[in-house]
Amino acid sequence: MRKLVYILLLLTVTNAVNAQFLKKLKSKVGSVVGTADTPPANTSPASSDGKFTNPAQFGTLIKVYTKGEISTAMGGEGGGNFGLHFLSFKVVNNQFVAQIADVLGVYDYQNGKLQKTAQKPPLNVSFNDAYNGSEMDFQSKDFSNHDMEAAMLKKGPHVQSGRQPGKIDQEFTFNGKPFARFMSAMVSHNNDSSVVVAMGMSYGKGVSYVMTSSTGQTITLPHMVTSSPLVSPDGKMSAVINTTADGSIAYLMDGRKVPLADYGGYAWIRNSGAIFFPSAKGSTAIMKNNKLAQVIQYPLELKHLFIGANDDAFCWPGDHCLCFSDNTRFENADFPVKVTINGKDVVYFTAVNVITGELYLCHHDL
Repeated sequence: MRKLVYILLLLTVTNAVNAQFLKKLKSKVGSVVGTADTPPANTSPASSDGKFTNPAQFGTLIKVYTKGEISTAMGGEGGGNFGLHFLSFKVVNNQFVAQIADVLGVYDYQNGKLQKTAQKPPLNVSFNDAYNGSEMDFQSKDFSNHDMEAAMLKKGPHVQSGRQPGKIDQEFTFNGKPFARFMSAMVSHNNDSSVVVAMGMSYGKGVSYVMTSSTGQTITLPHMVTSSPLVSPDGKMSAVINTTADGSIAYLMDGRKVPLADYGGYAWIRNSGAIFFPSAKGSTAIMKNNKLAQVIQYPLELKHLFIGANDDAFCWPGDHCLCFSDNTRFENADFPVKVTINGKDVVYFTAVNVITGELYLCHHDL
């Protein structure tokens, strides 16, 4: 199971709101209502016929915009918009808790109800900087291209190395404990910095190329690889990808060699050890190892891609909608976030009914 750290995270207010998340409301009158936040059954019909899924089957009605609210919001520049998004979110006792903002205000959501606060809504939000539990949030982090002499320090856990007089190799330590010796190496860590992996050149009875984890795993590579290691979110799986004129191969710490067809130079590793990457033939194809895993309608950034724990369910933004691999499609769905509830990966998102003005908070299992 993917290890997620759930914290109340206020987003930095920068850049313009992504146009894909701006939805116009065209209708009418209502009042604020709330119902219990009980998980709905996934009974929505498939939408391969082009129809959208009814959000009421997957969500809780949390607000109906009044005629006055719609008039106020639509009176802004360019005709006005509702840009709905989560300012913060967390899981408390297996319940989703969040702050939701639109152009009119900021609302607390808890126990199935929405309560307006005195906070003023931010005018601009950078969705690409926001934590949302997407695949991009859990990619490996590259410490440094080369660590030859100086110590590498960071906030919290750190990797340290330094040239020792009279010795060709240098000692790498993590949290004060030596874990490898290299002449030079590239170092990556997982999202919460609990595990680091180094890949580089060592000298014993001769030059060798090695990948080593701070968890104690080591594998000898057939030759030098010039890319940084990949580390899974839980730190138990790691790999390095080598690309030549003959193609690309992922060398996993457990000894497996996985050919990567159509590898475009960018990938990440899952807790399962599967390597995912956008195809070099076009980012609308998401590859898993050497096979096509999911085709999407439009090029997307990994910031907006979600994959279930079993690597067989997907969620991504479509044309004015949010799409799932079970063919459910939610019109005017905004700013999805992924959490774990009752041991399941769940995507939460808001959806506005542009005919009735109803606002739903929806959730869909992955």
